[in-house]
Amino acid sequence: MRSRPYSTRVGRRHASSVGAQRFGLIRSRQLSAGLLRGQTPRSWGRSLDGGLEMDESAIQEDVAAFADNDEDVLIDARGTLIYVVQGREEEVRLRPTADGLRVEMDDTTTVSYSTFLGRHLGRLDILAERLLQRKERDPFFVDGPASLEDSESHGELGSSLNLLSDQCSDPPAFATRLTFITADGGHGKSVLLREYMHRNANSFLRGTSPYLFWHVDLQGRQLLRLSEALMGDLGDLRVAGLWMSGILALMRHRLLVLAVDGFDELAAEQGSNDAFGALSTLIHQLDGGGSLVAASRRAFFDSDRFAHRSGLLTRNMATACEFSELHLHPWGPSHALEFLTAVEFEGSGFSDPSVAYDDLRSELGGADHPMLQRPFLLSQVAKGMLMTDLSAHRFLNGRNDPLKGVQNVVEAFVEREVTQKWKVRETGLPYLSDEQHMAILGDVAEEMHRAGTDRIPLDIIETLASVRVDDWGIDRTLHPAIIDMMRVHVLLHSSDGGRTRSFDHPEFQSFFLAVALKDHLLNAARGESIRPLRNHLRIDQISESTASYVASLAELSKEDTLQLIDSLSAIIRGQTRPTLIESNIGTLLPALIDGLSLGNKEIECPALFSSLAFAGKHLRAVALRHANFVNVRLERATWHDVTLSDCNLGELTILAECILESVSMVNCHIDGLIVVDHDGQEKRAYSPEHMVSLLHQQGIQWVDKEGTARVDEEEPHEDSRALKDAHKLLRHFHRSTILSSMDIERKYGNLDHLDSVLSLLEDNELLIPQRWRGKGSGRLWRMATSVEDLLKAEDGKGLPSQVAFWAGVRALG
Repeated sequence: MRSRPYSTRVGRRHASSVGAQRFGLIRSRQLSAGLLRGQTPRSWGRSLDGGLEMDESAIQEDVAAFADNDEDVLIDARGTLIYVVQGREEEVRLRPTADGLRVEMDDTTTVSYSTFLGRHLGRLDILAERLLQRKERDPFFVDGPASLEDSESHGELGSSLNLLSDQCSDPPAFATRLTFITADGGHGKSVLLREYMHRNANSFLRGTSPYLFWHVDLQGRQLLRLSEALMGDLGDLRVAGLWMSGILALMRHRLLVLAVDGFDELAAEQGSNDAFGALSTLIHQLDGGGSLVAASRRAFFDSDRFAHRSGLLTRNMATACEFSELHLHPWGPSHALEFLTAVEFEGSGFSDPSVAYDDLRSELGGADHPMLQRPFLLSQVAKGMLMTDLSAHRFLNGRNDPLKGVQNVVEAFVEREVTQKWKVRETGLPYLSDEQHMAILGDVAEEMHRAGTDRIPLDIIETLASVRVDDWGIDRTLHPAIIDMMRVHVLLHSSDGGRTRSFDHPEFQSFFLAVALKDHLLNAARGESIRPLRNHLRIDQISESTASYVASLAELSKEDTLQLIDSLSAIIRGQTRPTLIESNIGTLLPALIDGLSLGNKEIECPALFSSLAFAGKHLRAVALRHANFVNVRLERATWHDVTLSDCNLGELTILAECILESVSMVNCHIDGLIVVDHDGQEKRAYSPEHMVSLLHQQGIQWVDKEGTARVDEEEPHEDSRALKDAHKLLRHFHRSTILSSMDIERKYGNLDHLDSVLSLLEDNELLIPQRWRGKGSGRLWRMATSVEDLLKAEDGKGLPSQVAFWAGVRALG
């Protein structure tokens, strides 16, 4: 490779034209399909995955992604490639071989095109080294259980590391793969991604992995676009010369796999549609290549149902993509024991981990307690026991309510800080009471919430503490000691070189935000001013865990709850434009009325209920009016004597495990209904007749606007074989935007009516043929309409082509 300063050429503006005259170069973008046929634009061998042919225009586009200017990339008919990077002109020679495209860097060094892109232009080896140096891994990582859902497998169980590795290492041949990693808070999503990143970076540097896995944590970042997060992370890593265009090129060639962590935080800040729009844009730019991982809490992705979110991504998208979901499961006894065997705190570990586990299991009442199944909670309990040198019984001190895992751990730590560690030397009394201690931490969490971040400067924490102790009239001579206590608090983690503090885990931040929110709720429940509560609810999205915590902490009576509901309704009615208040009240309300019999109270509250807002909730004798549901998923829900009136239900999902008795839907609008049986099989209905029938089977009465109850009097009938085959084939498009002949061979070859159904889809122009870009020969299709619209037409109401398709399927018998 020849390299010389770019400044030696004749001015930057005319550099390309002068270089072309000097070296006899032709800009690859100006090459027509017939120019120099047989020479240029000739095939330069297979692409990096051995599938796609490459010509000069593709190579020019790749190199331009890393060049200082996309006009500074030139290729001549002999294969000489000249480009300018970081102010220096570089020259290499392209040479096609039977094994793929090679790049002659100089007279003695020849590398593969993938090495040229990834290590020379992309400098992924430097990025790998910086990831290992600057991003810490959990030293006590345990490979927990997980399951995979994609277009081929449904609930495949395995280890989380192996399943994640398979998703990254074996991408589909014709599509971009987007893998959602989902789990409830505290199940170790971030820890898994950091661990895999470290293992992969070492493998990449050893040359045993063809790609680099890059974990980007969005939590705590204030950003407007996804690209800003990536550039910010590169800045933190001190990696220069890699731009967004280069990242896309590396991902397209499967040299870089991007993992976006904390995707729910990004979506809450931008609004879910904007966040998915950011991913949609990224997938479109990948143009059917590469892999992407997006991690978030399971509650967030269930908020719009995984397949429906996929539909959002594929709408107006002109690229092929495939979706999969990797769900992390709770730990079992073996995983908990493995962790207790490895864990250390300040050099101390458990002398007999088996005894420690048995003590915890005995204290908590069984191995299925959340404190033993959730990695975050178990790690905090283990940390507390090792820090205090106390047994499980003494550290938890009877706090074993399975529904209050985080609260129990927090109270145990606070009790230690208050009663054991921070005492006035002369009197032996604690500096702060438990309530005062919790209030300061609540102020810290609320300030983070207002700032939209997960960390704040230490001086702000000191100010918050000073204001509180002044208000409480604490002796000023004790103020310095209290400030020192906050600086080294066990629940606050030092970051940014000691300049900022964050909670040890996002769940702690959610809990202490609930502590701050509790006082606002209590004031509203007493009929006092609702302004503080309204101001709090309009700041940012609160999580479902915060709603559960605040309902538990407030301990409201039935009368207080009814008054609070009226206050929340008044807040919404006072809105002049849509804000976060509607969705925040929709998150709070189910937690507040959970388990209460409200005496057929009608709640007229146009709140926005989404996600798993009603998951595990017991509603009794209540009526919701004018509520808006956004892809609500009823999971582990128990409803007795519940009426939904004049509600917009959107697309509703009901799991068979729910108990629904005396439930009515009166003059409601529903777009779609999904019922999941005990085996995980789905029944979908989009036409009115099918939805009413399916609701009736779940024990839900549908009442129209005239007040007439519609009852499905017909016995459920068995679909014909052809209809079953059509539905099975269409389900493929809930997790993929394309269908290939390879998919048909692997997954649908046993369908009796496969050829006929495919012919009907093509004849009615519902399937659009796509260009086959891989090795050999095959066929590729894309849906010309949404699957939901096609399913809605099953009852004969839809576009003529859709109705004709279903008529043809029925004629098959």
